[in-house]
Amino acid sequence: MSDDFFSGKWVGEYRYGNNFPGMEKKAPVRFEINMTVENGVLKGMCVDEETRNYFDKPAFIEGTIRENAITFHKKYPFFWDHDDNNNPRFIPKLPPRQIQYTGRFENGIFSGEWEVSSVFTDETDEVFEYRNTGFWSMQKEGGSPQR
Repeated sequence: MSDDFFSGKWVGEYRYGNNFPGMEKKAPVRFEINMTVENGVLKGMCVDEETRNYFDKPAFIEGTIRENAITFHKKYPFFWDHDDNNNPRFIPKLPPRQIQYTGRFENGIFSGEWEVSSVFTDETDEVFEYRNTGFWSMQKEGGSPQR
């Protein structure tokens, strides 16, 4: 496939993994990505149903497509996560976390896993780190899976 094929609007969804207690059964979250690909390097913007009403600009994506493998990171305008009741929590004073996406292109669909990790230091300088994962897929808008 060519850079021109991969450039454009893609629609998909992401799901939370089992390490998100209570979120793993949540309905998939739909998203749209508009990206350009040049010499295998992709750049673009992503809007998802979970955050679209909270940010005044889309998340930025940047990565690569090599053969049938894709890897990119997504960075929202500022920090957000879920509170103890699994409600979205947005903290504009904190920098955004990067969410790493990896996947493969097969039969007209990209699919793979995503991962987000955070490191925090509390008031006693004890360091806490956590990593959460999930799954994602997308296909070109107007496209249908190739069989």
